[in-house]
Amino acid sequence: MTMRGERLVAWEWTDRAGLEAARVASGADGVTADGRVVLGGAPLAVRYRVRHDESWRFRDARVEAGGRTVEIARDAAGAWRAGGAARPDLAGCEDVDLQASPYTNTPPIAAAALALGARRRSRVAWVLFPSLEIRAVEQEFVGPDAERYRYRNFDSGFVGELTVDADSLVVAYGPWARV
Repeated sequence: MTMRGERLVAWEWTDRAGLEAARVASGADGVTADGRVVLGGAPLAVRYRVRHDESWRFRDARVEAGGRTVEIARDAAGAWRAGGAARPDLAGCEDVDLQASPYTNTPPIAAAALALGARRRSRVAWVLFPSLEIRAVEQEFVGPDAERYRYRNFDSGFVGELTVDADSLVVAYGPWARV
């Protein structure tokens, strides 16, 4: 990611009531995103803070939803903790992915660009809303056609197209569009 400094970004759902807004700050010590997701239907508000180092390696996150909070961290050796407990089931996970958050698809793309048609499959710690359950899932990104990537979550079966800007921030993703 070439961005330095701070950006405010927001996405709205195009097929239902929902909004995400985040402050993304990038500097020599890494990238921090502080955001909120508001989902309509069965109303739910989620707050998050996700931190990556300067190479987009996941450090930690704090997620609040429905009166619950979970803290997630990955140490330099790749060991995961969630809610203060060791999570060996997350071994091999490279990042965190918050359900219903376009922002958390930015780090895997910003970390290393893919060539046209190239594929990157990885394990991530997927945080589900509103339960804040965390489980390891496989996901895949397929390299861009211009600035568009294809994303697939092998656990849920969701497939979507992501569009990114010059800073690799997600602009549009499935039913979300940046406003």
